[in-house]
Amino acid sequence: MSDRDYDLALTYLLPPGPAWNRATGSPGSAVLTSGASQLQRIDALAMKLIEEADPRTCAETFEDWLRVYGIPDECMIGIEGLTDEQKRQALLLLVRRSGLTHDFYKQLGAIFDIDVDTGGYEPFRADSRADSPCWGPDWAHAYVIVVRTSLTSEKVYFRATSRANERMATWGISFLECLVRKNAPAHAEVIFEYEE
Repeated sequence: MSDRDYDLALTYLLPPGPAWNRATGSPGSAVLTSGASQLQRIDALAMKLIEEADPRTCAETFEDWLRVYGIPDECMIGIEGLTDEQKRQALLLLVRRSGLTHDFYKQLGAIFDIDVDTGGYEPFRADSRADSPCWGPDWAHAYVIVVRTSLTSEKVYFRATSRANERMATWGISFLECLVRKNAPAHAEVIFEYEE
């Protein structure tokens, strides 16, 4: 609705009689016109609130969405140059948490241009092949995240001076491991396999 539509609506709400001058340019009309512009502004804000209620279309409440869902969280703090688009995509994933499926982890990796696949281990059974690994029954709950990356520039190998509790190699994407572990099913033990 335009300012004029609100002006007319306010004019029609006035009680009948000579006390209310409805002529354009009169003091009463000027008061109604100023009220009409405010009503138009409030109506536009109310319509915009529909868009702001969805993180895919929000603009003014984007920072509030991030704050409520804790983005960037402790996993994403060390990431350099995290764009608003990456934050928006991470927010959408965390808001939906669509069953924590293969697609969820694939999309999570795609936000940061990292190829992620999922899998699992089959426990060894009586009908397993003789050359099958002897995984015990606990391995049925292992959730394998296979990360394919070419981040060789950030790859750090275990050295003679490294501590005993350090990894054999790191790829500089510990934030992804943190996000996956944070959103993994409660019953699953997450194991990361890196491929180049």
